Amino acid sequence: MDDSKFGKVESGDECPDGSGDLKRSMGPAMAVSVSVGCVIGVGIFFIPGRIAATGAGFPLIISTWVVVGIACFLAALCFAEMALMYPRSGGQYVYLGQAYGRPVAFMMGWAAVLIIAPSAAASLSVAFVETCAGFFKVGLSITGKTAAAAMVLGVVVCINLRGARWGGGFQAATTLVKVVSLCCLAVLPVLMGFFSDKGIDSANYSSIPDAGDKSIFALFAVVMVSVMFAYEGWQNVTFVAGEIREPQRNIPRALFAGLTLVILLYVAVNLAFHGVLSMEEIASSKSGVAQDMTTRLLGPAAGGAIALVILFSTIGSLNGVVLANPRMLFAMGKDYPLIGRLASIHPHYGTPSTALLTLFVVSGLYLVAAGLFVAANPGKDLFGILSKYMVFATSFFYSLSVLASVVLRFRRPDAPRPFRVPLFPLVPVLFLGLYGWFLWRIGFEQPVEAGIGLLVIIAGLGVYFLFFRRGVRVESK
Repeated sequence: MDDSKFGKVESGDECPDGSGDLKRSMGPAMAVSVSVGCVIGVGIFFIPGRIAATGAGFPLIISTWVVVGIACFLAALCFAEMALMYPRSGGQYVYLGQAYGRPVAFMMGWAAVLIIAPSAAASLSVAFVETCAGFFKVGLSITGKTAAAAMVLGVVVCINLRGARWGGGFQAATTLVKVVSLCCLAVLPVLMGFFSDKGIDSANYSSIPDAGDKSIFALFAVVMVSVMFAYEGWQNVTFVAGEIREPQRNIPRALFAGLTLVILLYVAVNLAFHGVLSMEEIASSKSGVAQDMTTRLLGPAAGGAIALVILFSTIGSLNGVVLANPRMLFAMGKDYPLIGRLASIHPHYGTPSTALLTLFVVSGLYLVAAGLFVAANPGKDLFGILSKYMVFATSFFYSLSVLASVVLRFRRPDAPRPFRVPLFPLVPVLFLGLYGWFLWRIGFEQPVEAGIGLLVIIAGLGVYFLFFRRGVRVESK
């Protein structure tokens, strides 16, 4: 079987189900907004509190934000090389297929359908509803939260059904709000220091919390879990590579400019949070550290406005998930007649409509299952339940994808590479060393989550060989 044709439909070709190619309707601004907007979501506003509660000190915390950001940038270099070799919809699904063959790529798509995309979409929908309920001081039952989250997700899916321009335009607008808001949060303590006695207290940076008997490596691994969740989504721009105009120029720009901006914003905002609030205040924050910091500096009214920023951030990140992930399902539908309807394109809007609706249905099932679990176990966190398995699965496939850039140097040595990873193979080796260590550590720190995630991923291989191995769509040359 010729894997060089994997995930590929030439321009103008039609699959047997009547599907074809998605139009290249996204410009550079939309591409960058996908890269940035998918990353900056609810995490940066609430994760600092979760991290502070681990007992880690500020030097370790800020170092982790920097190290994970640099690691993502190293991975982005590898993704850029592969994205320009194969500038088509599907992202990692295509790269894994080219490097390892169809079974591994199917395993990626399987995990995306069952873990990565629906858990991200469902958890962000819940986060939006909970923030909105807090802002308007409305009490919601578990059933109410679940129903409201499904409605929010449905609205975002409808926006993206209208076309990539609608989804991309909405993404660009919400991303602009998020970037401007985080810039304001980062500089606010500095400005307040000039005009009042409020501002940064450098003593907060040197506070040493009680970490118990945890080693520095164990703390680093635990902090990495939360930080990696906050960085999740930077690769989503490669899923829509087939819809980006001038991909050789705009895909690298989106990856590198987007990640650089995110790293700078995350580091600056954490410096602001920890400069104004003590470690104990951050760890015990209920409404989010951004709101607590702004309330401390400007009063309750300004602190309440942060809820609006969080709403924009959450809905923008949710839109990025809905915009990008169905493109992987779309690519899978092109390869397997058994699920060929996933490659259907809406006749009027030109969007992968069946793939979008599939994401909505599976995410809805996640919401219902998690809601029933929380109803039976009061005190459990609905958002935490939906998001806890995502980091391990995404980290596993990040590692496989970066390794794919090395494998392809041997399997496809003569393939055109408009962009080549600098300092190769040092860049992928550094990334794989860090993420390999992380996956090993997290297996000890969170064995249940890691074990379930790994079992679901491996189950994809069984499904492939039982039902999909013989049902492969092979294109004529």
